[in-house]
Amino acid sequence: MAIAVERTSYSYREVAEMWGISLWIIRRLVDSGKLKSVNIGALQRIPKSEVQRVELQGIGTARTRKAK
Repeated sequence: MAIAVERTSYSYREVAEMWGISLWIIRRLVDSGKLKSVNIGALQRIPKSEVQRVELQGIGTARTRKAK
């Protein structure tokens, strides 16, 4: 019997694919502080809560740029 484990973080590539943007844009968002990431050993991961926060706020999307 398999045990379901809830995801708590994603790789940069996974988030880029979920959002339909390039890996380069994810790196820019992290470097600018608009998207937070954590290091788990040698891996850089984006917490699930951070992905949800950015999705709700629409950071970096055309919608937020027009609102400014």
